Amino acid sequence: VAGGGAAGVPTDLSEAVALLFKVHGFKWDLDVTEIYDVDSDQEDEEDLTPTLLNSYRNARISDIQSPDSYDFYAQMQVSTRQHAETVRGFYSYADHWNCFEASFRFHFFGFRAFQNLRYFATTRRKLKEYMAMRLRRIKMQIIMEFRRNLEIRVRRNATVRGSEAERISQGVRAHQLAKTVRLRKFTAEVNNALGRDHDDDVDDEQARLKRIRALNLIDPDDEDYAEKEAQRLAERYAELKRQRIERDKKYTPPDLLAIDRADREAEHQQAAEMVAFSKTTRETTSELVNSADQITNDFREKLGRSHNMVMEVLDSESAVTTRAVEKQEAYMKQFKVHAANALIKALLKVYLEVQMSLMKEESKVYFRCLRLPMLLSRSKSMYYRKKLMNWIRICRRLNSISRKAHFYQTTRVKWCIFNRWLKYIAIEKLNPTPGIVKFLNRKVRLIPSFDEALHDDGFRKSVYLDNQRLNHVTSEFRNVFGRWKMLTQEDILFRILNDRARSLFRFRLLQKCFWAMRTGLDQSDYMKLIREETPIFPVVRALADISQVVKKFIHARRKSLSTVMRRNNRK
Repeated sequence: VAGGGAAGVPTDLSEAVALLFKVHGFKWDLDVTEIYDVDSDQEDEEDLTPTLLNSYRNARISDIQSPDSYDFYAQMQVSTRQHAETVRGFYSYADHWNCFEASFRFHFFGFRAFQNLRYFATTRRKLKEYMAMRLRRIKMQIIMEFRRNLEIRVRRNATVRGSEAERISQGVRAHQLAKTVRLRKFTAEVNNALGRDHDDDVDDEQARLKRIRALNLIDPDDEDYAEKEAQRLAERYAELKRQRIERDKKYTPPDLLAIDRADREAEHQQAAEMVAFSKTTRETTSELVNSADQITNDFREKLGRSHNMVMEVLDSESAVTTRAVEKQEAYMKQFKVHAANALIKALLKVYLEVQMSLMKEESKVYFRCLRLPMLLSRSKSMYYRKKLMNWIRICRRLNSISRKAHFYQTTRVKWCIFNRWLKYIAIEKLNPTPGIVKFLNRKVRLIPSFDEALHDDGFRKSVYLDNQRLNHVTSEFRNVFGRWKMLTQEDILFRILNDRARSLFRFRLLQKCFWAMRTGLDQSDYMKLIREETPIFPVVRALADISQVVKKFIHARRKSLSTVMRRNNRK
């Protein structure tokens, strides 16, 4: 507890709350006005005047305090303080994530770096939420510790004397509680002594008789039974009436009018005490207001006298200031004349220097003009000499080119033929699948037999709609066999082309997946890297096989006689 020793221990709730609120640096995140009730008689003291508050203080009513500051950091344990310092250092590290962005912007793994930055930001936000929750928990722990350790008003010693307002309020509450307890006691006594009407058995007998009649259990001709039942009920009713009379004679109810009269007198007495306390408080307040008005009037008189003294001092000082200003203005006028004379002398000196510099520049221009014809003659001779040297150099270069033109042409032709031969070897021998070129040549040689037969029979690339001779020729055995052979070879070649296209798609997809796993980038980023790298050999081989099929089969098929006739005679 702040203050130390027995002198710093509070004896009631108001002193405990005041001690808690006076600690420097306290900030409330929780409304504790319901926990710590500052006032004593449940009044709203926020709008009371200072004079009335002074009267309340004289009446030993606790002061109004606002929960605005408390040094929770000083109340922390050592481990908690170290944890707070660690979290603060992490905040200073994570808040400067722009530095990380600049360092990773041009890095090869930039995408992964930005993912890490987003993860750091998420972690930082979660840590802030956790620390806010931890701070609220620490505040509540400190508040509960104060509530356990301090001797507050709820558990104070009974010998501590309260204020007059507290005494009156407690008397009213005690009277109301006594009335409630007495009323409950009277109600319980009446219920126990007198009982209730619905406990009688007469109604139950009548209900049982009605049920028996409804069920036709009584014979209407049995008159003796009905008379016996009526007699038994009359005897039972007389016995119950006699018991009720005896019970009423034993119990005498209390005099409620006398009790109510006593309660009303007690309430009138309490109201009179409240009125007397209010009058006393009002008189005290009026006296305080009058004394405050007197103090205010005295202060205003002192303020007026001090204002008059200040005005006298200002008048005397203004006179001295006016004389000093006049002297300063006279000095400024003389200084302006002196400055103007100095300025004229400086301008005259500058003008003379400018005239001399202009004269020197004009003399330089004049002598340069006199020297110009000699410079022109020398420059022309130098120009002609340089021009002749360039012509001689160009002629020697052209002569050497003319002498070595045949050698250059021969060497270039050899170089082009050699490069084309290397490219042919790479395209036809190295890149394709081994044996596919011979296989394609064999298949391509088996295809044109049907086209050759049509050409031998006199058909050309024209239109033959419903031609009887064409139908007769295509129905011959040799042409049917040639057509079957062409279709089988085309089916084989198309299957090869489809297989190579599927392989090409699969290899490219695997290459994209590998680059995505390797770099961690998006497709729009790693496709540039794939284009810059050398193509992988499976893709090169698939493209080479497709180009061989297209070159040896597709182009020839588009221009074949049967394909053109089929396209022209399509219905």
